[in-house]
Parts: sequence; C-alpha cells; structure tokens
Amino acid sequence: MSELSNLRILLVEDDPDDAFAFRRYAAASEAYRMEVDHVSTPEQAHNRLGGGQYDLAFLDLRLGEAVTGLDILNDIKATGTHLPIILLTGTGNEEAAVQAMKRGATDYLIKESFNCEVLERSVRHALEQYRSAMERRRAQEELKETNRSLQEALEELRRTQDQLIYQERQRALVQLASGIAHDFNNALSSILGFTDLLLQKPEMLDDRQRVTRYLELMRTAASDAAAVVRRMRQFYRPCQENEAFSSLSPNALVQEAISLTEPRWKEDAAGQGIQIKVETHLENVPFVAGNEAELHAMLTNLIFNSVEAMPEGGTMTLRTRSEEGEVLLEVSDTGVGMSEEVRKHCLDPFFTSKSADGTGLGLSVVQGIVRRHNGTIEIESEQGRGTTVRIRLPSKEAEPQAGAPAQPEAWQRTLSVLVVEDQHGPRELLREYLKTDGHKVETAADGAEGLRKFRAGWFDLVITDRAMPEFSGDQLAAIIKNEVPKKPVILLTGFGDMMEAAGEEPAAVDLVLSKPVTLDRLREAMRTVLASGQ
Repeated sequence: MSELSNLRILLVEDDPDDAFAFRRYAAASEAYRMEVDHVSTPEQAHNRLGGGQYDLAFLDLRLGEAVTGLDILNDIKATGTHLPIILLTGTGNEEAAVQAMKRGATDYLIKESFNCEVLERSVRHALEQYRSAMERRRAQEELKETNRSLQEALEELRRTQDQLIYQERQRALVQLASGIAHDFNNALSSILGFTDLLLQKPEMLDDRQRVTRYLELMRTAASDAAAVVRRMRQFYRPCQENEAFSSLSPNALVQEAISLTEPRWKEDAAGQGIQIKVETHLENVPFVAGNEAELHAMLTNLIFNSVEAMPEGGTMTLRTRSEEGEVLLEVSDTGVGMSEEVRKHCLDPFFTSKSADGTGLGLSVVQGIVRRHNGTIEIESEQGRGTTVRIRLPSKEAEPQAGAPAQPEAWQRTLSVLVVEDQHGPRELLREYLKTDGHKVETAADGAEGLRKFRAGWFDLVITDRAMPEFSGDQLAAIIKNEVPKKPVILLTGFGDMMEAAGEEPAAVDLVLSKPVTLDRLREAMRTVLASGQ
C-alpha cells in the first residue's frame, strides 16, 4: 500500500452528480491526497481492479437494475484480493449493510450524510482495518506454521520412542504441549476432588467454614488452570527476562499446594488402602519474587511425584528455611527412591523411569520454572530410601502490608450494557455479573442481533465476544465506532492472551479481556474503558 498521504482510489458510481461531489470532497481533504479514478459500469470496475494498483475502492450500491455494488463486491472478494472496499448507499439500508459486511466490505456510507469529514473518517477507518487484518493474517500464518512444526515433532517422537529429540525447536514445542496437559490435569484434580467430596458427603455442606475453604481452593485451582492455558503464548513470544514478579510467601505457597493436592495424597490414597502422612517444617522465611501459578505448578509436580514414589504409603515432608540470601524449599519422601543412573538423568527432557506411563516432562518442567525464577535445583535419592528435592530461590524483602484489600467501590450510577455473546453459558454469566452490580443488561446471540439492538436502544457500554455467527466482534466494534466514535467497547475472547502475545490490537476496540473472566476483572475493565472515555 502507498503512503497514507497519497492514496489511489477507485470510485464506481453511475450518477455523475454523486461522482462530482465525491471528487470535490476528496480534493478538499487536508488529511490525504487522493487520486480518484471514476468508472460507471461493472465491466469498467472489473478491468480497473484487476490491475491491483488501488489503495481503496468505493462502490455504489445501485448500478442499474441488473448488477449491484454487492454483486461487484462478491466478485472482487472471490478473487482473493484484500483491498478495502466501502459501499455507498442512498438510504440507511440495514440489511444491505449486514450483507456488505458478510461479503467482506470494510464499511458503508450513506450519501445523504456524506461530506469531507465523513470521507476522511471512512478512509482512516478502512486503512486501520486493512492493517489490522494484515497483521492478523500474518499471526494466523505464523500459528499455522507453528502447528505444522508441532505435528512434525510429535510424529518424529513416535518414530524414535527410545531416543531423545535434541533439535531445540521441536523439543520446545513437544515439551510445551505435553507440559500443558500435565499441569492442567493437576489443577483439575483439585476441582474434581473437592467437588466429589461434597457430592459424596452432603453433610459437609453444613460446615460453612469447610465449604468456604474448599471453594477458595477450587477457585485457586481454576485460576492455575487458566494460567496453564495462558502459557501457550510461548508459541508466539518467549517470556520476557525482566517480566515483573509478585512478592510471594513461600510458606503460604507450600500450604496452598498441600491443600490443593489433598484429594490425591489423602482421599485417593485412602481409597486404595494406602496411608500417606504429610509433615511440614516451615520456618519464618523471607518473601520470594515469582509467578504464583508457576510456583504452584512446581510444588504440585513435586508432591505428585512423591505420592507416586510411595505405592505402599509413607511420609512426605515439606520444609522451608532461609540460607544466605536464599529461601530453601525442600520436598522429601520415604518412597522407592532412584538409582544413581536415574538420578543423573531425571531432569533431562523426555527421560522417564515410568515406562509408557510417564512423559518424562514433570521434573523437566520443574527445572524450567526454577531457572526462570533465577533459582537452583538439586536432587538427592537412593533406592529404597526415598528422594529429596531441594530448590533455592533468591529471597526478597516483604513489601509493606496495605491492610485488608479494599472492596470495589460501588458504581455511582446504573449502567446500561449490551452483551453480545453466541455461547449461552458465558452470556448468562455476564448477565448475572452485571445484574449483581445493579446494571441493566441487554443480550444478543450474534453480531447481527447485537447491531440491531445497539441501533434500537442506547447503551453506556458494549461487551462483545469475538468469534460469532453473521459477523465477528471486530466487525461489530468497527461499525459501532463508525457510528458512535466514543462508545466504549470491550472485546471478550478466549484468545486474548494469544492476541496480546502476537501484538494484535483491533482498531475499534477499547480493551481486550481474556476468558475466563472473574467479576473483579470485569469490573476493573469496565472502569478502565469508562474512565478513558470521559
């Protein structure tokens, strides 16, 4: 595409007066220098567009009785061109606008309200949409290439079952895919375990304190599972060296890991006639800087490894202590232990002593997390006498306590919110979230219905899913911004972290919010976009 200040535009218009007005507005533009080529028939339009020398095209909706601008648009898009195309119509025909968007138009303009300012805004919007589409297409191609590489790596792994794959790119992809499945199942075990306990023993529901504790642990596990999915962003972009970590209490991390894994080491083991005793020796240690979800995953991996190493039962001990500017986390068991040969290789990716039952990635993932936190790991083990894993992390001074967390401020007024989401469950969850805060909510099941309701009412805010029937959330946001430029729009999508990693930012969206979303995160997002629009 040429520079923004110099644009070649094709105008397909059979009304001389409208064509003259268009040229006049184009010539009056101070934002762009527009060179306008005018044709009046479909044949001329096809001939000119075949050369690919234009930056934009404006098509009149009506070009005689036999052919319309929609027909030409359909023919152009069938050739695979990505040229931004704007439809011109003499009336505010909503059905024609929807059809134009479905067939690939960037925008539509009503001639009655057409002037130089409208032309410039439409051109600017079309160019932004074009750039966003090109960036999105590049990201999609990169993802396809990554997926192809992953498939090749998996096939190679199956063909060489007894060999390690040392080629770095293939190994990283396989490790990420297998590690995500491993950690995700770990998180789900807590949710499933506590749910099963409450369903099998309904009398527990009368113990409000216990039920509250279980719910808090289940929510923590669900958050950890969401964090596991977010790690897929490594397909797009590696973690930044200077990424900010939180100040975390090692003792709290250990206690939470024990509670999260309790269904596995206590209930499941007892069901098999096995007794596993858990002991803790937690000293008063400094905070550490880290990613909470990753450190949860690290400790969970080590606990589950210890449980698997004690098939006849035994004792698992978790310790913390401070050593010369470092915090020592230690997990030991009285299990079967490892031979010296196994101990030397247990941290190697894909090495496993569990035959077909293991991936060989659990301790490799642990080692990766420790290194990412600038720590060290060492393993002491002897066959028949158990295993001890020692992890040392740099200590950090505790941050000043701010007291009890502040409760979210009450909304000063009732908001009218339009929620556009094609999935029933998420749509109803958003409705209940918003109704809980006293807002008025209107919902739509696809982009077309959302556009109709937006035009029929008035809303303080629009929250829309991205992938929907009729047309996407990106397109809906673009139409809304074109009609009401300052209307706040939040894009809610399960691919939010991927979009952030790929640098994909839809031009007409004020904020991208990743699923799953909590009530607090939704409130924060709403306050952000509403404050920025004031």
